[in-house]
Formats: sequence, C-alpha cells, structure tokens
Amino acid sequence: MADTHTPKDAPEEGRSGLAEALAAFQAELPSVKKGSEAKIPGREGKAGYSYTYADLTDISEAALPLLGKHGLAWTTKPTVAFGEQFSFVLEYRLLHGATGEAIEGMYPLPNPMNTAPQALGSAITYARRYCLVAVTGVAPGGDDDDASSAVAPGHASASQQRRTAAAQEPSVQGPPPLPAPTQDWVGQARKARTLDELRAVYMAADGAQELGCGVDGIAVGHHLRSIKARMEEGQKGTAVAAQWEGKARAAASRAELREVLEGAHAAGADAALLQRLAVYEDSLPPEAPSVPEDPSDDNVAGENTPVALSSEGPVA
Repeated sequence: MADTHTPKDAPEEGRSGLAEALAAFQAELPSVKKGSEAKIPGREGKAGYSYTYADLTDISEAALPLLGKHGLAWTTKPTVAFGEQFSFVLEYRLLHGATGEAIEGMYPLPNPMNTAPQALGSAITYARRYCLVAVTGVAPGGDDDDASSAVAPGHASASQQRRTAAAQEPSVQGPPPLPAPTQDWVGQARKARTLDELRAVYMAADGAQELGCGVDGIAVGHHLRSIKARMEEGQKGTAVAAQWEGKARAAASRAELREVLEGAHAAGADAALLQRLAVYEDSLPPEAPSVPEDPSDDNVAGENTPVALSSEGPVA
C-alpha cells in the first residue's frame, strides 16, 4: 500500500512539487526496450515458443535518469516489518528532493526463514521491477511478446500459450521444511530470567549449529531474537516503573503523591502500577482540614486585636 508523505515544514507553494515533477516525467515517458527473451519448450510434441520482455535492468536504464532529471529519486530496500507478526517486505520510496514529499509503501516478500535464497532473490527482483513500474507509470506497452507475428496462424498468442502452459505445469513444491533441533532451545530461552541467561542459550544453540533449525516453521534463531526483544522491552518497563515508585516514596505529602500519580497516568502507566503507587498514601500524614474563611474577617484593622480579661472586665 502506497502513502504520500508531505513534510509539515514544506512551503505551501511546494506542496504540489512531487505531483508536478511526476507529471513532467510521465510527459516524457521513455520507450522501454525489451531486452530479455524467454524460451518456453513445447510439451507432448507441440512446438515451443518464445517472447521478449523488459527486465529490471531495461526499465531502470530508461526510467531512473529521467526521474533524476525531474528531481525525483527512487529507492527500494528489503527489510523486516514488525506488526502483529514478523513479515519480510520491500520498502519503496519515490522522493522529490526539492520539497521532501514522497510516495512510499511496502510490497510483501516471501518469508526468508523458509524460502530458498535463489527464490528469494528472484522475488526481490520482481518486486523491485513491479513497484518501479506501478509507482512511476512506466509500462513496457502491449503484450510481453513483441514477436507475436512469429506465431503460426491459427495458433494461440504467446501470452495465451504461457497461461495454458502454466495451468498445466505440476505444482511446484516449496522448500523442504527446516530440520528439527536436538534440544528445546526455545523452551530454555523462555525460562531465562536475565539477558545473560538468554545469551547463554543462544550461544549454546549457535555452538550446536542449530540456530537454523525450525520450530513451528520458524528458525530457532528468530525465536530467540524475538524472546530477547520482548525481554528487553519488559526490562525497560520495569525500569520506568521503578522510577515512578521512587518518586512516590519521596513524596512528602498526599498532594505531592497526587502529582506523581497524575504524571504516571499521563505517561501511560498501566492500572497495576497506578495501584502500587497509590498504596504509598497510607504512609503519609493526613491533610489538615481546611478552615473556611469567616465572612466577618473584613473588619478594620484593630477591631480584632486580642484583649486580656480581668475580673473588672476587658483591658485593652
């Protein structure tokens, strides 16, 4: 999914810079040469066929210099995206240098944990080509078969033959499953109480050359790194909680403790931490009750001057 990003500090007149530059690029869309040829052998005695297509190199050679001419930069990067679950994606970005505006997004890639390196490389190359074409509007035009005239009359077109052949191809087996580890490294890692204990498990699994073994279809090494990330996040939360508890202990009055509670709540502290902080109120002295002001306190100075009492009456 692609998103358009505009910096907040971009000048108002520059907010359409990316659109204008892309429009200028598309007005000069280059003719993309189809420099690659694929040959499909015939099956069951039928004649084979071939077709030409534009690969990533063909498209990049035609499009990237023209993008640069109009102040546009194109970048792609395979990376890991962390959401509800681990995913491997190709991040792409079309950046307008003058304004900082960008069109950016992610294209899904196969899981590298259970994909052969050659297949993964092919998927990355395809994703780079697909995203560049889709975002910029470059199109190698027409069917992927510039030599369709070589097809004998009455025969299906090359693209139709390719679709038919693909449908008849036996399903391609995926990569073999990862081997099972000889020890329960993941279970040992989950029992670790400190990062040092977890590191010892990781080093032992590495020494046994089993980081690449699979548990539930995911490599042991990835399991252990995920556990490490969660442990570090938990320790960070513990440290923050300890800071708030230190402030609560240092509160000299219930008013100060209320300020600590309000600050922790504003910082996103959970209910359990707020309850622990509230307990410190029991160790603080109760607040003195406020004395309501006497509405008659507006007397002139001197009228409320204390007097001494004697048996003969008040003495000033």
